[in-house]
Amino acid sequence: MDTVTVHVLGLPLDLAERAQEHHDGLAREMTLITMGLSHGAPGSSGLPSRFLEVVSSVTTDVSAFRALREQRMAEARAAGEDSVDIVYEAPTAITAAVERLRGLQTEVDGYCRQGGYLLTLETPPDVLAYRTWLFDELTGQIAGRPPRRWVGTAATV
Repeated sequence: MDTVTVHVLGLPLDLAERAQEHHDGLAREMTLITMGLSHGAPGSSGLPSRFLEVVSSVTTDVSAFRALREQRMAEARAAGEDSVDIVYEAPTAITAAVERLRGLQTEVDGYCRQGGYLLTLETPPDVLAYRTWLFDELTGQIAGRPPRRWVGTAATV
């Protein structure tokens, strides 16, 4: 398996934690929806079929990087830091999964905006900027672009 060293530079601890809380809240809500549907007749929920596909996809996607990120974030917090640099060995094949997850999260945000299916609010702008940066770092570095450090709502070379 081909891998690339990916440097996530200046990962903001507070914002990363808020992003994870938002993601976890959506995941819990989607799990509850899935559990509720498993007890009822298929198609009886009134939910659009595409929404149900997205729920299934998002709840089964697991971040291969979460454990390392959480460990490094905890170490940085204990040291009194506000941000942390993390180095991953990422398989080059992960690009397709990251892009798929990016698309699914955009769809989920659309459902959050519409209301009616989810109670969770759409991704806040600063969390969306962080998520976009993180996904861009993974896919960009795998494609050969140099790392960009997080600086507020943008990243720099």
